[in-house]
Amino acid sequence: MYMQWVLCDWSDESCVKILKQAKEAVTSSNGGGKGKVMIVEMVAGHQSCSDREATGTLLYLDMVIMMTVEGKVRTEPQFAKLFSEAGFASYTITPVCGLRVLIELYP
Repeated sequence: MYMQWVLCDWSDESCVKILKQAKEAVTSSNGGGKGKVMIVEMVAGHQSCSDREATGTLLYLDMVIMMTVEGKVRTEPQFAKLFSEAGFASYTITPVCGLRVLIELYP
């Protein structure tokens, strides 16, 4: 399953619901939990946004998101908490392009 810039639009509670449904979808369709959820998001404080200009852009986007929807740009510990609450066993984060990272969630 693949999601791009979805979780940043939602509250923590809504993200957990979305992630639980995603986990159910990948575990039921692949029998035995061998699927994974791939998410492209921005992660505040991650090495992918280590320079000053990137951090400024990330903070600006975070303010825009908070003013227009109920979401936010999350840090890795905030994402880890959501993943744990949704029942995922592990995850990896890989920088892909600019501020975006690929998060792979494993049931």
